[in-house]
Amino acid sequence: MNMSTGACVGGEILMRWAHPERGILAPGEFIEEAERTGLIVGMSELVMARAAFRLSTLARDNPECHFSFNVTPSQLRLPNFAQTLSELFRQDT
Repeated sequence: MNMSTGACVGGEILMRWAHPERGILAPGEFIEEAERTGLIVGMSELVMARAAFRLSTLARDNPECHFSFNVTPSQLRLPNFAQTLSELFRQDT
């Protein structure tokens, strides 16, 4: 938030796991295993797709506002990663 104007200037999209027995788990508790098993790609795409949907109005109404998320080296090596991003984050999202 811009403390002078109150405008949203950005945010970070973070992944959490609502574990049925242990409650909300931070990324440090599951990301390494998700990377090891290859599940991280699908999990990340789901988080990005949900963020694009939920934040689309805010982003459209505030073009100076930015959002970031973390990706893994394995995702960056995917030949279709840039295409996936362009499909998830279109003009209308």
